[in-house]
Amino acid sequence: MVAGLAIPNKLSAKDLLEYHVTVLLRGFIDRNIKVYSYAADGTGTERSVQKLFAAMASDYKLITIKHPGKNGQCIVLKIPLFGARRIPTAMIQDSKHGGKTYRNNAFSGARLLVLGNYVVMYSQFRAIAFEDGPLYNRDVEKLDRQDDAAATRLGSADTLQWLADHYPQLLGPIVYLFIFYELIDAYQSRTMKHIERAQLALRALFFMEEQNLLCPHQIPAE
Repeated sequence: MVAGLAIPNKLSAKDLLEYHVTVLLRGFIDRNIKVYSYAADGTGTERSVQKLFAAMASDYKLITIKHPGKNGQCIVLKIPLFGARRIPTAMIQDSKHGGKTYRNNAFSGARLLVLGNYVVMYSQFRAIAFEDGPLYNRDVEKLDRQDDAAATRLGSADTLQWLADHYPQLLGPIVYLFIFYELIDAYQSRTMKHIERAQLALRALFFMEEQNLLCPHQIPAE
């Protein structure tokens, strides 16, 4: 941590943008301290700050990846470059918030996740805790939806192995956990090669496309 500043919770995206400009542009980047990623949580205000900050870029670098299943169409990544030194900075969601999002989506009773001929739903994960699996009871009952450790346990190799051993017919939650928590691993691993990280991210994207899990604004430009 470099510095901390107490601020109220009602600041708008434009108000927060001024702090980002002071710290990132005038503070780090102008002093040739390279900021290669800017992570935010999943709130609308934080995402708006990222969009406003990206719009201030001095230039953009376009990276094109051929899509293997869309008749030669391409995925175009638009990376903002900041400052006179054109430092690339990727806008990402904080990986721990990402893990909690995947956990909360799986536990939601408002919608049923349908993956092909299989579903992902709360009762499948409750069984892990109450049948001596690697989850705790409080991970599934009276749960704290902001619990980082519970989200990590849900996506752990132990949980995935327990499901595969005890309920191999539940391909919905098995595939769901494998795809999306491998994506979290692509964020957090200290040893994984860059090409492996890219492969995991692309696999998650193609899976979401195939299952129609992407909102229209999340579909990469072609």
